[in-house]
Order: sequence, then structure tokens, then C-alpha cells
Amino acid sequence: MGLREKRAELRNIRKNACSEHPDGLLGMKDGLSWCNECEGSPVSLVRVSSETEKYLTGDNTQNAAIKSRLRDKFGEVKVTTNTALALREPTAIELRETGRQFADLVDGFGDAISDADLRLAAQLRTVGFIPQHFNIVHGGLYMNFNGWIFWTKNSLGAMDGGSDARPMTADERKAYKVKDDQDAFIATYYKVAGGQRFPIATDFGKAGGAGEQNPLAKTGGYAGEIAQKRALVRVMRQAAPLGVYIGTFDAESGGVVDDTPMKAIVEPESTANPEVNPEEDPEGFVIEVVSAIKGLGELDIEKFNFEGANGRQGVARMTRSAEYDLDEIIDAVKLMCVPVPITTIVETDGVKEDVEELPW
Repeated sequence: MGLREKRAELRNIRKNACSEHPDGLLGMKDGLSWCNECEGSPVSLVRVSSETEKYLTGDNTQNAAIKSRLRDKFGEVKVTTNTALALREPTAIELRETGRQFADLVDGFGDAISDADLRLAAQLRTVGFIPQHFNIVHGGLYMNFNGWIFWTKNSLGAMDGGSDARPMTADERKAYKVKDDQDAFIATYYKVAGGQRFPIATDFGKAGGAGEQNPLAKTGGYAGEIAQKRALVRVMRQAAPLGVYIGTFDAESGGVVDDTPMKAIVEPESTANPEVNPEEDPEGFVIEVVSAIKGLGELDIEKFNFEGANGRQGVARMTRSAEYDLDEIIDAVKLMCVPVPITTIVETDGVKEDVEELPW
């Protein structure tokens, strides 16, 4: 690791804390983050926000005096506890107000902005976004990292459980086909309900290497930070769907985090032998299970439950237990997640008919 990479890694470490000991400071040992309380690298990381980031993302734990000063600088940021936020078509007045306000506060937002981006900005403004949540990159509208955090908190409201991220293990890097010159992170977003905190979205991000399009991730020493943010943006997209696509710009590194719609990737693509033994080749068995589930078509995977774990995490726990074969796992997914029409018998004028009902 060169001097530039070491400095970049140290900078990123200082923007994070150990998820188990968030009040402590992280250090660096052998090029990796180090937690004194854990006596090793943290299991996962949580990002440490600056006071400006706290204000722009609606952090309600911020000191009142600091919040007041930042309100004078940035204007009011309203965070709701409404979990049913939805975008709507902006009115002509809202379009004009958005154009005027954003032109004053967002560099590059002016007459050259496209009608589609102006409409999108107006839509997002109606649900609480402010100009500081956006950037103009190459003439196009992008949401920054603070904007995504704000939206997720707004969307989940009191059920927001925050997120964490961690570097991929060696086995995960192999399974996800991460190259040696790439940084890769796994991120998870959580929800709080009934006094319990549980995961609702898990995804990954990678950066750097020969195929990297972002020059800051490729040669600027920001690969680790951008990989982490790519993973976090992906889980925020899943935890709180926006309803429209907008790329993400990282104002800290000055680079685009993602600018093309990405399919939510939870497991690697399937290339496995259909007769994989879960005990002899656990990673191959995981790939096989994922491939079989994808073949089921439309389903609500969040309804799956196994030993207290829901959704994809439940499937992963059942798969890695090595106690169930492929057919048993797929049967369980079908039973819990695949919509099945309900048929009832209705008698009309003495004639019995099968009537298909939707499972409301």
C-alpha cells in the first residue's frame, strides 16, 4: 500500500466507528481499521457524520445551538415520521419556485438544466428535499449521499434503524468475483419494530481496479470509501425506494458513486453444478439456491422466515445450516413467498362453481 492509499484509508477510517463501540475512536494497524475495545478489526462500521451532515440528514440528536446556526445557513430541514411518502406531479408554480431556488443554491442549475431534471427536482422538493441534497454533474441532476440518508430517515420514520458496513471477507470476495485490485464492502440497513432491530436490506459495493470509471476510485485513493458508499446507497435504495431513478454524487470525494440503474444484487450469479453438496461446497450451494429462487418468478421474499431471520437473511441462514437440501429450501420459499390463488366453491342455482380469489 503506497503513501497515497494509506492516507486515503486513514481518512476513511476516521469517518467511521466500530458498530459495537460507536463512542470509541478507530485506529489503523497493518493497513486495516483497528478497534481497541474489540482488540482487532471491527465486525462492521457505522459512519460518523459531521455537524453539517447531521443537520442536512435530519439527525434529531444534534445540539440545539448548532442546529440553530445551521438552520440560518441552510434553511429549514423537515424530517417527518410519515412512512407513506410518495412523489407526485409538480404544479407549474412549484416548477417555477424550484427553478428559482435551485438556480441560486446549486452550482450549474440554471437555464441549461433539462426539463426532465427540473421536474424531478420539483417532485423531490415536495417531499422535503432541499437544494443542498443535490449536485449538478456534467449538466445532469444527481442526489448526494446526504440526500439519500435524509430520504431513508424520512421514509422509515420512527422505524429507521440505521445502517452498517464491513469489508468483504476473502470467501465473499471469491464468491462475488471481486478482483485483487478492487475494494469491496457489504452493507446492511435495519428497521426497528416491536423493540427489535432487524435487517431489511443487504447489498454490496466495489470500487477500483482496471474497469473503474471513477478516476478518484481508480487512482485517487478513494476506492475504499467509494466502495463503502456504493454499498450503503444500494441498501438505502432498497430500504426506502424513491420511486424514480437518480444517480448519486459524493460531494466529499467529488466523484460519482453510481450513475446507472443497478439491479439489487444479494448473491453472486449462478454458475454452480446442480448437484452441489452443501457440506462439501457451501458457497456453491448458496449460488445454486439463489439461482433456483430467481427461477420461481414473482415472489415476496420478505415474507420468508427461518429461525427468527426474515427475507434474504432467513434464506441465507437456512441455506448455510447445511441441514436442508435444495428441494426443501425451495419448497419453503414457495410456501411462504409465492402468491397462490385461493379457490372457493360457490353454488349458484344448484350448480357448484370453482371461483378463484386473490389472496388479499
